[in-house]
Amino acid sequence: MKGFKINKLVLTGEYVDSKSISFKKGLNLLVGPSNTGKTYVFQCIDFVLGKSKLPKKITLSKGYKYAHLEIEEYSSGETSTISRSLIDSKYQYYPSAPFENIDDTVPIPLDSKLSKNKNISSLILNLCGFNQPIEIKKSQTNDKVNFSFRYFAPFILIKEEVMISERSPIYTGSFTERTLRLNIFKFLLTNKDDSSLVKIEKKEIWSAKKNANVELLEKLLMDENEKLSTLEQNKDKFSKVYFSKEDENQLESIQMEISTLNNEISKNEVLKNKIQSDINYNENLKYKFDLLREQYLSDIERLQFIDEGSFLLNQLSVTKCPHCGEDISENKQHEHGDIDMNHVNEACDYEIEKIRINLSELEKSTFTVNSIIDSLQEDLTKAIKAIEECKYRLQEVLNPKLAALNETWNNRLEYEVIVSDIEYVNHQIGYLKELISETSSKKQQSPNKSSDEEIINALNEDTFPTLLETNLKECLFYEYESLPIKFYKNSDQELDFLINGEERETFGKGYRSIIASIFHITLLMYCQVKGLPHSNLLILDSPVNAFRDLEVNEKLPKSVQNKFFNFIAENFSSEQMIVIENDSVSKDLEKNVNLIEFTHDNNRGRFGFF
Repeated sequence: MKGFKINKLVLTGEYVDSKSISFKKGLNLLVGPSNTGKTYVFQCIDFVLGKSKLPKKITLSKGYKYAHLEIEEYSSGETSTISRSLIDSKYQYYPSAPFENIDDTVPIPLDSKLSKNKNISSLILNLCGFNQPIEIKKSQTNDKVNFSFRYFAPFILIKEEVMISERSPIYTGSFTERTLRLNIFKFLLTNKDDSSLVKIEKKEIWSAKKNANVELLEKLLMDENEKLSTLEQNKDKFSKVYFSKEDENQLESIQMEISTLNNEISKNEVLKNKIQSDINYNENLKYKFDLLREQYLSDIERLQFIDEGSFLLNQLSVTKCPHCGEDISENKQHEHGDIDMNHVNEACDYEIEKIRINLSELEKSTFTVNSIIDSLQEDLTKAIKAIEECKYRLQEVLNPKLAALNETWNNRLEYEVIVSDIEYVNHQIGYLKELISETSSKKQQSPNKSSDEEIINALNEDTFPTLLETNLKECLFYEYESLPIKFYKNSDQELDFLINGEERETFGKGYRSIIASIFHITLLMYCQVKGLPHSNLLILDSPVNAFRDLEVNEKLPKSVQNKFFNFIAENFSSEQMIVIENDSVSKDLEKNVNLIEFTHDNNRGRFGFF
């Protein structure tokens, strides 16, 4: 079961003792004479639940700064506390925290008004099972407002003066809100809001928008016609362009040949680079052979010089011995054997012959390298020529043919695109003409004057009137076998109901008060039966003893009062009903209710709230 019950109301301040009042499930009866704080309790509960007006200041409330409401969710049994400042009206919400634990809990600030931030309205509506956002129709032109808890509050917190009013219990606030209040009631009975309704504009605004829409559509039509003319001209440029099957085959053949030639160029480029690398290698080898040849020739020349100069060596006059390097003088013997020049000459000849043999082999190798280089140069020339021939074929023959075919192909494609665009633009022109015709002939939607009647008819065919009849007979008109209830629009153009053919407002104040109470009780019961969102909490201020100045014929008999309270006690054991009354009830009834009595007597019981 959705909704919540109130466990307690607590008032606190810095230099005053906290004051509290506790409630239970079922019927809670708060009784006592005037000036004991009963109405103040009602006002505090209403204030914490979002009413903007502060509770009426009384002498005993001086010094109290915060009103706390400890609530318990029916579905989960979770207890939380909502606190509101009696000074600046700011909220603090303590989730999952009874009042005793709020000092150890981090509060969540709540906004008092609807906003994107978390606010008191969305919190309470969620507890009641309403899926938000909810939009309610407020005028015959389908203007809408967001449904907040304060629109629901008059159906669960019923004030004393409202219950005795001749006005239908569905309505509170100004008469300009008739449509809004009716649709709030419809929403509560169906759980279907008015978010799907389209706003009906004022005639002047609607006409201006209609004319502006026609002008805009005509401008769009003109643009589309200009676009069509340009497309038709471009179409003529390409209309004689054809791309035949032969052109297609030729294009495919050229593309394949281009691919083949590119592969050939790539292959010859690789071959050219390899040949060039081989040439460079052999050129380097030839260079080294030339250096070696020069070395061999230099060695032969040196050996020949030794051979030719060995004869002169022994005829030289020297001062130092060529063998040991000592000074040679006349007084000192210094003898060595003479150099054998035959041996020297033989050695030189042998070395020269050996070098000549190497030189001959070197010449052969050099010849071979030169032959290789010449062969590689020929291969290089062939590779370069093959590349040039392929490139020539590509650039001078195939690319021009390909360009011509591509141009033809692209022109044909352009023609096809233009034809497609012309088809689309013609479609748009036809569509715009239809829109212009429809918009020009379109009549403004009139406010749905029959919507209220539809609501009333649907309500009379529903089970709500039958349930209300049953409850009225149970509590008030028990002598009647049949008590048909029929909803209708009264002289103030507000939804009201006839009781057995009589207008509800013709009954006396006392009867009107209890009829209004039963009406709101029936709404709660109806929502339970239909599984609709509701608080499953009802607070009634003086339903049976409203205003002591009632005339005799307006007051309810004690039997009716007792029957009314017994009806509540018997039918609302799981929900919470808080009834504020001036007089106490019978001893028999006290057993079935949570009786809270303010005595206004310092010597007996609880004097009052403070």
